[in-house]
Amino acid sequence: MNTEIKSDKLNEYKQRHKEWRDISVAQLSNVNNIFITLSTGLLALGLSSCENKNNFTCMEKISFILLTISTCYGIAVLFSRIYDFRISRHLALTRQRFYYKHEVKLPDEYLGKSDYTDRIEAFWKIIFREIDFINKDEIETKPTQDTKNRFNKLRKKADILGNATWIWTKYQVFFFLLSAIIYLINQLIKFN
Repeated sequence: MNTEIKSDKLNEYKQRHKEWRDISVAQLSNVNNIFITLSTGLLALGLSSCENKNNFTCMEKISFILLTISTCYGIAVLFSRIYDFRISRHLALTRQRFYYKHEVKLPDEYLGKSDYTDRIEAFWKIIFREIDFINKDEIETKPTQDTKNRFNKLRKKADILGNATWIWTKYQVFFFLLSAIIYLINQLIKFN
């Protein structure tokens, strides 16, 4: 295959990937915002529509708890996305600066899978600790092994937060739907 044709095809594929990535991120934002709004709105509606505030049925309590969990996951998704984007932007800029200044490519290998405890730990750290970004002064010198290790830690954190965003969105939707089903069943039982 002609290298020019191959290069054009590769650029076309890169452009397609970028467009679909942008669409998926926008859709994720929309879904998250809709479910946070619906969860908090239904929670407020359910609490205000109960005649006797001290006498919730067991199913209503369960439904309200599930709506609260859904809302909490939605908020966690917001924070994980914000910090994932912030760290990813920093990583791209750091790569660009090191390459421009020293013509050095920073690590890009696979960093392994993450699990639930990794997601909780990464979320906890972005909320309660300062992120160890690589500053401009460090970029002025050739990258040391310490700099590369810190860069990889940031990459891992961004990857974990990105995965958490998608997984927690699924949990958010699941708890919302489960809550809605339980609440509707409760209302049907009340009216019969």
